[in-house]
Amino acid sequence: MLNADAKEFIENHWPFKVNNMFAKQVGRMYIVYSYGEHWPLAVWTDGTGWMVNVEKVSRTTDRHYHIVASAVHECQVMPKDELLSFIKENDHD
Repeated sequence: MLNADAKEFIENHWPFKVNNMFAKQVGRMYIVYSYGEHWPLAVWTDGTGWMVNVEKVSRTTDRHYHIVASAVHECQVMPKDELLSFIKENDHD
């Protein structure tokens, strides 16, 4: 799998792992990460739609953001810590 292939997986909320980017289902959330669970790129739920981390940290993570942006057309943006809090508060079925 190549980084470019991740777009289809993100659009369909399918789990994947490619290089240093991955996505998984956590309870009712679909979460896309860059380099680890400490850096969520985007979260999707039925109730909120897409929420995207607005903070940038490196060139590689910036490339991951471009892949997410190509798959996510409408979203709320928020700082990483707010996104991490949302994940923690909603990490249940």
